[in-house]
Amino acid sequence: MIYLQNDSIQAHAFQTAKNDNIFCGDSFYVSVEEDYFIGVLADGLGSGELAYESSQAVVSIVKSNPEADVDTLMHYANEVLIRKRGAAVAILKVDFKKRRMNIVVLEIYASMCILHLGS
Repeated sequence: MIYLQNDSIQAHAFQTAKNDNIFCGDSFYVSVEEDYFIGVLADGLGSGELAYESSQAVVSIVKSNPEADVDTLMHYANEVLIRKRGAAVAILKVDFKKRRMNIVVLEIYASMCILHLGS
């Protein structure tokens, strides 16, 4: 279990593979900085190694670009998933100074097809 906290937020996260599989197709990343919180949950489509590769690609892109806004991060996630299985993705960013929360939830990425379900 991961637990992060500052004066503005607490975050708890946990992950495990199902049915004793080696690979978990779900990945997450959470980070609490002085000015903001960022979290991403990526559910690789299907299961096993290909789902793992997709979800990890999304997490990697968010980790590498923490200053970007959620729409830009979702765009980067779409790009990194081209020619991969795809993933359902949720990205949350909270700006403590501006007291704003931005979230993009459940965008499905699969190859070159994008289905936007909500934000």
